[in-house]
Amino acid sequence: MRDRLRAVECPKEIIDQIGGWSSSDVGENYGDGFPLDNIEKWLIKIINY
Repeated sequence: MRDRLRAVECPKEIIDQIGGWSSSDVGENYGDGFPLDNIEKWLIKIINY
């Protein structure tokens, strides 16, 4: 999954959110994350890749 997301140039922060991986950046732990329509856009890109 991570390789496919990288292949479509998905930002690291979104890759981490999709995969459920934690980040070493403390600031990324605040907030609700990216909206689902933004995540959907990247998932559609990897399906069509």
